[in-house]
Amino acid sequence: MSTIAILNANPSKEELKQWGSFADMAIEMFEATRSDFLVSKVDYEVYNVYDNEFPTILELCKGGCLGLYITGSTSDAYTVGIDWIDKLRKFLRSLLENSAHPPISGICFGHQIFASALGSEVRRNPNGYEGGITRLKITKDALKLGLFQKPATSLPSYNFYASESHSDVVENVPEGYINILTSEKCEVQGLYKRNVALTFQGHPDFLTEVCIKCNEATYNRGEIGVDELIRIKESGKEHINDGRFLATFIWKLFTKLV
Repeated sequence: MSTIAILNANPSKEELKQWGSFADMAIEMFEATRSDFLVSKVDYEVYNVYDNEFPTILELCKGGCLGLYITGSTSDAYTVGIDWIDKLRKFLRSLLENSAHPPISGICFGHQIFASALGSEVRRNPNGYEGGITRLKITKDALKLGLFQKPATSLPSYNFYASESHSDVVENVPEGYINILTSEKCEVQGLYKRNVALTFQGHPDFLTEVCIKCNEATYNRGEIGVDELIRIKESGKEHINDGRFLATFIWKLFTKLV
């Protein structure tokens, strides 16, 4: 049976217990979109990397692993000196050196730690916190490759909306990769290299309700004000969340279609 390895980078959060852990939400996302790619049943292998639980490079590269997925986290990807984060960064570097490595996707923290492993700068966003169902613009490089186009329409797509909840950003694009998306507050919203990696700063794994709950928790921690929380809640009513559409492109990466 084919497998997808999930590196779970955060313990379950009390405010999101209705939806489970970030790994649980990833599995739900994959299962909700799997049939589009005629993929038979998949075994999801979860590794709690925040608790120093890692697969081996050999396990991932021996064949049968469709892809590696790195979840979001409340931790900062640029942190140095926290054992599991340092280990994850080193693990990704070592994995990428193996030509047989599976395709890699990362979400939010996963996007940032992947970029950090490749030498990109990750830091606190000077433009401030970004949350809610957010407009993402497809870059010219991504448009040239035909990424994020909806086959049901003959008209080209230039933007869509997805869940966001982050204070940190990737500052520069690693060599050999392209930036695929931008937003008003974040220039590098995703990274892509054919058959190698596809990452998102946003959360295709978050349903709109999850996005709002996560941002409410940010407000309760005093990290955003009431006006911003109101705006975030309104975004959930005003915009359709295209997260599941984004998830289909992770499947396309894992099945070597992009």
